[in-house]
Amino acid sequence: MGRRLIGLYSPFADPVTRAKQLTAMMYGINGHIADRAEVARITHGEHRWTEAEIDEVLDNLHAVIARAEEEKRRREEPVADYMGLARDWHAMRVEQGTELNDRDWRILTRTTKHEYTEEERALIESGD
Repeated sequence: MGRRLIGLYSPFADPVTRAKQLTAMMYGINGHIADRAEVARITHGEHRWTEAEIDEVLDNLHAVIARAEEEKRRREEPVADYMGLARDWHAMRVEQGTELNDRDWRILTRTTKHEYTEEERALIESGD
């Protein structure tokens, strides 16, 4: 293994840890996701990876990236049932013996990506 990777990579770690280490190396050193040839070049040395190991790491890496992209897309997407979410939040506050306050409305607005009108706020707070 090349001297520049000492401390960054352990060829004997479990596949998930190896994928994380490889991701750190690839983003940190190269600034992009590499292909199989680049992975083989980066991980050359005493413990040469087999093609199956490289494929496993790349599959794990691409799965992690796909999950992260899906999570990002989901977080950026507005909540369809913003009124239902606000009603649930209001019901939780009523159970606690309080009412919705400005902080609650800011949280709801940020969470649902919907700016509640005064009419919607009044409707939710009335319990209808």
